[in-house]
Amino acid sequence: MLHHGTGFMMRLELSTKWPMLLGGCRHTSIKLQNFRQRKKFRPDPQKRIERIPAQRWCIYPRDTVMVLFGPSKGETGAVRSCIRKTNQVIVTGVNMQRVQKVDHDDPRRAKKWVEVEQPLHYSQVSLIDPEDKSPCRVRRRFLESGEKVRVSHRTGAVIERVKHTPTRSNEERMNQSWSPRTTAYADVVERTYVPPP
Repeated sequence: MLHHGTGFMMRLELSTKWPMLLGGCRHTSIKLQNFRQRKKFRPDPQKRIERIPAQRWCIYPRDTVMVLFGPSKGETGAVRSCIRKTNQVIVTGVNMQRVQKVDHDDPRRAKKWVEVEQPLHYSQVSLIDPEDKSPCRVRRRFLESGEKVRVSHRTGAVIERVKHTPTRSNEERMNQSWSPRTTAYADVVERTYVPPP
């Protein structure tokens, strides 16, 4: 059995013979060294992607755009969604990539290969001029009515925003067939509480 003093001396001798065993010095440890090494390769949360300000962002869902460069150069399509957090857009039918997804129709939940649109950076796409059908730069201008619109820098044509047209009306959504486990809307709003006399 080693006394406290003897154990301390043995530890000191081990630290001089094998410095990496105890972290290299008496003020650190292997666990702390590994943490510092991992921190070097860890992304800094403060170094976030700088968002494009709203004054410069001029592409919105359902706009027709053209890819300027990259593997999908020259392809056109409608913008399905905008990811403002990462300055990216998803264009319908452009930049397709095969990915594996779970088939929910299959009871075994097997995976299948499907083609999905991948996001493109905002700088890779450009709006299409409605007059000459070519990519153009955009400016902001006010009409006589006071409405703020996007105008083509080359031809001066107004690029109007495409309004959202829902595929189903509100009545169709309310009357759609729900799962048998879902409570009907009429049963939810029905008053069944009878106050005591």
